[in-house]
Amino acid sequence: MCSLKHEVWFEDVKSLEAKLQMVSRNNIGGISLWRLGGEDPNIFPLLAQYKRQSTARIRNDTVD
Repeated sequence: MCSLKHEVWFEDVKSLEAKLQMVSRNNIGGISLWRLGGEDPNIFPLLAQYKRQSTARIRNDTVD
């Protein structure tokens, strides 16, 4: 009988907050999430806060 080991990671509000802080510190352009549906529901207020902060930093430097 073959025994296989594997490791599974699930996103929660604490892990997402750490990633968003890293994104902000390193001026990364944004984030993308894949396969929503099984996550910690507490991530949605955190994402809304991140969106508000990110939108405030967006500038339009074009000249008409």
